Amino acid sequence: MDKYKKIIICHYGKVGSNTLTESLKLSLNKTSAKIKKHALYDEYILVTKDDYLYFTEKYKNDKILIISIFRNLIEVIVSMYFQINGDKLIDKINNNELHENDVIHSYNKISTKYFTYYDKYYKDMQEQLFNFNIYNEFKQNNKKYLFKETDNIDFLLINYADINSWNECFKELFQINNFVIVSKNYSIHKSYYDLYKKTLNNALQSNKNLLKYKNTLHYKFFSK
Repeated sequence: MDKYKKIIICHYGKVGSNTLTESLKLSLNKTSAKIKKHALYDEYILVTKDDYLYFTEKYKNDKILIISIFRNLIEVIVSMYFQINGDKLIDKINNNELHENDVIHSYNKISTKYFTYYDKYYKDMQEQLFNFNIYNEFKQNNKKYLFKETDNIDFLLINYADINSWNECFKELFQINNFVIVSKNYSIHKSYYDLYKKTLNNALQSNKNLLKYKNTLHYKFFSK
C-alpha cells in the first residue's frame, strides 16, 4: 500500500468504518496522516456530490485508495436510530414513560424514507468519480469485494457482513499478511444493546420490511 498517498475511507454511518480505520492503522503501523476516515453524510446519510469532486481535485496528481463499506440497510437504520436515541429511550423506559414494545416496533416508522438516500450514495459515487457502474461490476464479479483501478484513484468496495473475511481481501489485494480486526464502537458495549437487538431482530423478521428493502437498488445489486 506504499504507492498510495492517501487511504480514504468514504462511508455513510454505521457500517464499521471506525473498526476498519483502526484495523488498517494497526496492520500498516501507520498514523492518521496516511489513513483518513471521511464520513460522507450530513445529519443522517445524505451524501453531497461536492465530497467526491473535492477528492478528485485535491488528489488529482496523486495515487490514492478509496475504500467504501456497505451493509444491510435494515441493520444500518436500526443501528443509527439507536446511536442517536438509544440512551434517551432507555431512560424513558426506566421512568415508565415508554414501553419497550413501542421501541421494538418503531422501525416501521423510520425506515422507508431513508432507503432511496442510500441508493443515491452509490449512484453519485459512480457518476462523479468512476467511469464504471458499481452495481453491475459488483454483481457480476465472483468475489466478496469489488476492486477497480483508475489512473490515480483506486476503489475498493467491501461488505460489513464479510468483516471476518476482510483479512483475506487485504492479503490478496495488498499483500497485508497481518490484518487484524480492531473492534470499535460496537453496540454490544452500550447500555441499550439488548433493546437494540430486539428491535433489529423484529425488523429483520418482518416480511413488510424485507419487501421494502428488496425493492431498493442497494439490495438488488449487493445481495448475492
